[in-house]
Amino acid sequence: MATAAIVLPRLRTSMRARASARPRHLAIENTVMWVVAFGFYIAVAAYFVFHLHYMINDAVTRVDNAFDVLYSRDPHLAAIGFFWPPLPSFLELPILAFKGLWPPLAAQGFAGSIEAAAFSAGTVVLFNSGLKWAGVVRGMRWILCFVWMVNPMIVIFATQGMSEAPFMFFFVASILVFIRWCESRRTSLLPLAGVLAGGAALCRDEALLVAFLMGIGVIVQSVRNGARWRQIETEALLYGLPALFVIGLWLGTAAVIFHDPLYLLHANGIGAHAAAGGGGGATAAARASAYGLVQIDSWKNAATVVINHVMLIYPAAALLLALVGARLLVKQRRVSGIMLLIFGVAIPALDVYLLRGGLSLVLRYQISVIPFTFLAVVYVLRSVKGKRAIVSSWLALTLAVLLAISNIMTAQTLGNPQIAEEESPVLAALSTGQPVVPGGDYSAFNSGPQIVAQLLKLDIDNGVILCDSSTCFALNIAAPDPKLFAVTSDRNFEAAASQPHVYGVEYFLVPAPSGAGAVDHLNQLYPGLWQDGAGFAILVGEGPGGGPLQNWRLYRITGPTGRG
Repeated sequence: MATAAIVLPRLRTSMRARASARPRHLAIENTVMWVVAFGFYIAVAAYFVFHLHYMINDAVTRVDNAFDVLYSRDPHLAAIGFFWPPLPSFLELPILAFKGLWPPLAAQGFAGSIEAAAFSAGTVVLFNSGLKWAGVVRGMRWILCFVWMVNPMIVIFATQGMSEAPFMFFFVASILVFIRWCESRRTSLLPLAGVLAGGAALCRDEALLVAFLMGIGVIVQSVRNGARWRQIETEALLYGLPALFVIGLWLGTAAVIFHDPLYLLHANGIGAHAAAGGGGGATAAARASAYGLVQIDSWKNAATVVINHVMLIYPAAALLLALVGARLLVKQRRVSGIMLLIFGVAIPALDVYLLRGGLSLVLRYQISVIPFTFLAVVYVLRSVKGKRAIVSSWLALTLAVLLAISNIMTAQTLGNPQIAEEESPVLAALSTGQPVVPGGDYSAFNSGPQIVAQLLKLDIDNGVILCDSSTCFALNIAAPDPKLFAVTSDRNFEAAASQPHVYGVEYFLVPAPSGAGAVDHLNQLYPGLWQDGAGFAILVGEGPGGGPLQNWRLYRITGPTGRG
């Protein structure tokens, strides 16, 4: 008995020691992997931003949204904006708070690049953890993670402060947790999956559909597990309540501010063509045209466009789709595999639907095909876990080669300006080593500081300039004093646009009424402003620009606008 009393505690102690050693070892590996990936992405971001002067307009806009919360004439949290899901801009706030120590965080939008690099490095860690769970040996895990890390499209969006990097992180994390729950039935994974799915929805509108489908998957898996209805209800709530809470932070705020919880459905012009065709009028049609929304006349043609983009981005997706399908034919527990296929198809299917009403043809809308393909790799390799190590390793190596070939094809696609309007400028700049050519539709980042310098020369009395943030977003963050501008997020913006003298506004900055400038608020409010000052303003100066401000004019307000 005495011997047993001594041996058993030692046995339990040694078992606990072994159990704790493995996670600690993985944590160290993942920490090192995150640091290496973050260092790689941040170095590339610095080269893109400071040397090549490359940043997509939407990335600049998201930095401006966060900037307005802290540094505008009317700083308040709702200035984060509801044009897009707010989480990417919200997470930039603590980074932008240090702009006093390093101005490029705001002036050159590098706060967004830091956020994107951090989330992209986190996604590398997620895949490493997923591959370890799938039984892949360390060397092959590193190879597969490296192939993901250097994918050209992943690299580009790991340098841009947009929604793609955080979306992919939450998308991958939520699906990995869901698949693991399907196999282990660990209850603690359900609330985590709900929070992660909600986080993805706060980054991209399309992820709302994925979050809903995941809830259906939880219910189906519970039924397949033979659970009683009380347990099914409990598991559904364990997933659904955290997801609804996270998503409700966005929808509920929109309900309070706009009295419309579904403001997201029409905030950025989605469905504008349909609205115009259904009697929505010229304004909806002009907005659709201004933001490059395209309406496809048939389901077949819309599906062809989306499938073509998916295959051009990452052709390996077709092979992994077939491998997952093959595993489903011989695997007994099929719910996780079927749901994985549904998650992968859901976003492209939604894009097909949106193309019928009006959607931009930018390539990044189908970027989810890349993380889906790697998730399928994890699922397939997990399916052969327990087989001979040589089988698993050779399969992993074969998949790594195929994924690497797809990376090359991704680069070829991104180099085509007819397909990749947003991404091709940086590949062209990389080939020459010269900065991105300014003046194009995607060069607000380049033109912003130049326009600000001209405005400072024209605004000799340091008067307040009112402009619509949809066109002047790149000016606000580049100005030495952002309070020089009255912008859309200011709570008195509408009143100041109607009665500028009452609110201390001395100038209107207006873009040419074409493209995005056609739906600029000042052009909408005063149709004759661009041509001749609409009878209450005189032209002070004008010049070329880039992005939405291809051409601009600065008018000094000399009389009443006639609106109050």
